[in-house]
Amino acid sequence: MTSFRLSSKVRAALKGAGLSDDEVLLKTGDELKEAIGGEALHRLAVELAKEGQAIAPYVGSLGRLPQADLIDRNLEILRLRVVERMTFEAIGAEVGLSRSRVRQILRWYHGVRQSS
Repeated sequence: MTSFRLSSKVRAALKGAGLSDDEVLLKTGDELKEAIGGEALHRLAVELAKEGQAIAPYVGSLGRLPQADLIDRNLEILRLRVVERMTFEAIGAEVGLSRSRVRQILRWYHGVRQSS
């Protein structure tokens, strides 16, 4: 059984959704956002990255972290999308990437495909 050092706030959100640590690693960002909300999803992604783990990009797969120098940027992209609810275009302008690259990062590294 997998166990992570997660904050009490994230742990409470996961418990409220009935998710174990092992289940969290197999859920996509979209599934987790629906279960625990955007802010908790972002916090979870940050805390998992500190543990060397990531949210699954596809149902039933394990997540992957980008190279070390891109982790913070990718987590900021996730925050801008799921917490601030910014468009792909606005996020791209904020971080200096194209709309399509922002969409790719959200899909590949965070399992976020839904438009909102």
